Amino acid sequence: MSRVSMHRAGIAPPQLQVSLRGVSGKDYTVDFFWPEVDVIGEFDGKYKYTDPAYMNGRNAQQVLYDEKIREDDLRAAAHGFTRWPWATAISPTVMRAHLVRVGIH
Repeated sequence: MSRVSMHRAGIAPPQLQVSLRGVSGKDYTVDFFWPEVDVIGEFDGKYKYTDPAYMNGRNAQQVLYDEKIREDDLRAAAHGFTRWPWATAISPTVMRAHLVRVGIH
């Protein structure tokens, strides 16, 4: 849905499922990446923090903390970073406003 909203909003298409290295040297796969502005985009559905199939035996607090560490590691490597929920993903207008704020057009 995010990609559809981006397309309808006239946003430059991102690269998908890109592997990027954090400052720690660890590699991470990100949902969306705009290399021309060095910005990572992540869709965060609620399932990521609540569905046991995605939690790998961790509780919600650990999943959230692990995500924070991952994001901090990628940001420290000089990548811009933005996240959005379902409400943003389904609206081309909201998606455009969200991405323009971080330099994506």
